[in-house]
Amino acid sequence: MSIRKEDVLAAADCRDYLEGQGYKPLRSQGETTFFNSPLRIGADSGSFKVDRDKWFDHVSKEGGGFLELYASLNGMDINSDFAAVVKSAGLAIGLRDEADAKRIAHQINKKPLPPRIHKYMTFDGRDAEKHIPVECKSKTKWFLDGKAGLDGALVQLFGIDSITGQSDIVCLVEGEKDAENLHAIGVPAVSLPNGATSKPEQFKPEWLEQVKGMRVVVIPDNDTAGAKHLAAVREAMTAANIENHALILEGLPSKGDVSDWLERGNTENELWPLIMEALDGTGMELPKGPGFEFYSIPDLEAYETPKDHYVLGEGFMRRGAGTLLAGGTGIGKSILAAQVSVAAAGGGRFLGCIPAKGSYKVLHIQAENDPETMKRDFISIMEASQGVDPQQVRKNLVVAHTYGMTGSVFTTWLETQCEFLRPDVIVIDPYQSFVGADDINNTKGFLEWIGPVNHILQEYMCALLLVAHTPKPRDRSDWNTRELVYSAAGSSAISNWARTSMELHTLKQEESRFKLTFSKNSERTGLLTNDQRPCRELFIRHSETIKHPFWHIDEDQDPPETTGLAHQIKMELIKDGSRSDAEIACHLGCNRSTVYRKRKEMEA
Repeated sequence: MSIRKEDVLAAADCRDYLEGQGYKPLRSQGETTFFNSPLRIGADSGSFKVDRDKWFDHVSKEGGGFLELYASLNGMDINSDFAAVVKSAGLAIGLRDEADAKRIAHQINKKPLPPRIHKYMTFDGRDAEKHIPVECKSKTKWFLDGKAGLDGALVQLFGIDSITGQSDIVCLVEGEKDAENLHAIGVPAVSLPNGATSKPEQFKPEWLEQVKGMRVVVIPDNDTAGAKHLAAVREAMTAANIENHALILEGLPSKGDVSDWLERGNTENELWPLIMEALDGTGMELPKGPGFEFYSIPDLEAYETPKDHYVLGEGFMRRGAGTLLAGGTGIGKSILAAQVSVAAAGGGRFLGCIPAKGSYKVLHIQAENDPETMKRDFISIMEASQGVDPQQVRKNLVVAHTYGMTGSVFTTWLETQCEFLRPDVIVIDPYQSFVGADDINNTKGFLEWIGPVNHILQEYMCALLLVAHTPKPRDRSDWNTRELVYSAAGSSAISNWARTSMELHTLKQEESRFKLTFSKNSERTGLLTNDQRPCRELFIRHSETIKHPFWHIDEDQDPPETTGLAHQIKMELIKDGSRSDAEIACHLGCNRSTVYRKRKEMEA
């Protein structure tokens, strides 16, 4: 996340900063403190007047805000490198992002900065105001004719009164500040009263009517909300037969907007040609930017996977993508997940055969095992894993024993931890403990949960291992290897979401051996069979003692003899193929559909 000017100004106090730099206050007068000037050498009589958000030198007649003060004291040129000043100043006061700004501003026991006030007009001709606190935008308040609230009135588009009848071109931006900044350089602009929107129906018919007959250029912010806003407003305008175009500003920081673009030195001289290109369709062939990437065929032909994106194997785990590990309750999949974490953290080999491409920072989130169990598991695995550097594991692996957080509460917590820890790999074991849906088989519930998680993966470029319980045992003897990805409990959407997957199964014929199937993109493991084909399954075995749990590859990689249900159905059909599917199913204690599929397979 980038540090923005608004965040710094919300959190900074010129007086506190000067005192922190060793400058002693001489006297105070209300909220104002007087210092000897830190910008001039020689005798002084306290002519440097400082408030929370501004300062003035009565001798040199110079003044400004916190950023100007910081730049002057640190020998920086605010005009030539504004972004560097903002970032450096933010870090100097302990600021990393907007959340820090809110927290620090709340902790400062001083008079808060006045809210930003934007004037609106309702459709019935009354005056309205929108008050946005600098410290907390979520506490925005509306006032109608001087009284709190809008009393059901609908306000017009912000800025529409300044452009009506003057131009057939208008830019639609996300906030009043952006619209004001564009107005200031002679670019017609409006914004929605409710800011960014995510659904077409949130664009009121009355607002659509106000831009009817105009050529609208939508300029979104550089974030996921901006991408949704762009799609929603364009869909609404297209449905209303309003000409609309997208203008994606290149080079914006994460969450940046057109105001940030202007602050970097761009002017109307650079913006107007981009607007005209968007209107004429002669701009970028494909939109680049907020939330999503688009690729033409030449783009794909030229694409090369960044070398540092592969974490495990040949991309079996990779940055920005998810891997699924499924298995039954108590089968040992948490041990397997822990072995992935240890191999990644210590630069070793998962199961002794799938190499990590380096040593990575790992955040392993565990909901079900207590610290005693986790100690036993992780220490045993660290000691038994091949090629693992224990010192790197101690340095890179963080285990979070987390429970009781679901849905958006969990994803918000996860993003906070990613901002602080900056992990390369995240393991969530099991995902069902955090999804929060009333029905985990509901596709909508999973997609609503995984959406923010995907955003986190892209924002911080992490690889994710999602551990999933399989449902109660049912016959899968006639499933092929690729179908086993659907064995995880929950919506089939999880199987479609996963880039790669592995499933841990018991073998009915054996008690000591288990089968690990790589059902989706098995070639990504880098493992090959004797005939040089991608290895789709491994037979693995538990360690000899529960005190030192660990999985290792079994010396015997031959499949067990076929004595399962599919074989029994086949024998019954050979014995007497005239019997109905229902009769055979009743005899064997299985589903009629299972017998039907086996019969069709044999007839083919």
